[in-house]
Amino acid sequence: MPTAVASRKKVTGHKNERAFAALIGGDVGRLPHTGKTDVRDRRGRTYSVKGGTWWQIFLYRRSRFETNTVFQGRTIGRVPELMVACIDTFPEERSSYLANRDRYKLRLQVPMRRLRDELSKPRFLRAFLNKALFNGGEVDYFVILPKELTNVSDARKSSTFLPGRTSSERSLTLWK
Repeated sequence: MPTAVASRKKVTGHKNERAFAALIGGDVGRLPHTGKTDVRDRRGRTYSVKGGTWWQIFLYRRSRFETNTVFQGRTIGRVPELMVACIDTFPEERSSYLANRDRYKLRLQVPMRRLRDELSKPRFLRAFLNKALFNGGEVDYFVILPKELTNVSDARKSSTFLPGRTSSERSLTLWK
């Protein structure tokens, strides 16, 4: 995704969070910047807010897959191992990638296909979405802000119904 598009999406996301917080009398301040909680209401309940049609659900470093306890168990199958394999296809230096994009994209195909196959297993997809969207229980409610109507769902129930209503798409096709 081009930097300008990513920046615009981030700014829009913060506006959505503030709008939802105002709607429920909640707050976006004093929240950890690394967590999944976007808004906290007056009773202390937490919300993850998403807008639009396409969502980026996490940005994890290699070390997070290697050290986080959720990723160490088998509850999400081989997903952590395959994510690391995807990360490892890229060079350390961005300039090397830019000079050989096609080579690295080709190398990425095999681990990405294996990852897609692993995430096609409902129990692994459910566990992965629970971790990626809700940090394994940090968030109480999942909020989707389409244009007309706000949908608020219990986070635990969301990780059950979302797998049948989501798809994984190549980002390249989205930003052409």
